[in-house]
Amino acid sequence: MTPQELFQEAIKMIENRSYQDRKKVNIGKTVCVLLTKEGHLYTGVSLELSGSVGFYAETAALAEMIKHDEVHVNMIVTVQRDGKIVPPCKRCCELLYRLDRSNRETQVIVGQGQIRLLSDLISVPWIAQF
Repeated sequence: MTPQELFQEAIKMIENRSYQDRKKVNIGKTVCVLLTKEGHLYTGVSLELSGSVGFYAETAALAEMIKHDEVHVNMIVTVQRDGKIVPPCKRCCELLYRLDRSNRETQVIVGQGQIRLLSDLISVPWIAQF
């Protein structure tokens, strides 16, 4: 699967979702699609509630992947509702790395036509300090 095809999967998720504006609830501000080394796609949406309660789209996609007994990610993309690609935050990068250190080779789509390895986004993984 190409990076563009992975991005299109994220766009489909955005287009196929019905977002309701609710006071103090933000469902699906971002969506995430990841491709495992085994060739499976897993998806997730973010959930933000007042008081810093919720989770990131990447966390939801990774949890879905783990549920299917996989931990190796080949490529990942996170897209906002407006279609803009955004790189995962440092917390999500660290989570991906800690699942399996081989994920440092994960291709992270950080913008249109821009791919970085996870290892480029985590200069010094927290776990490597111990």
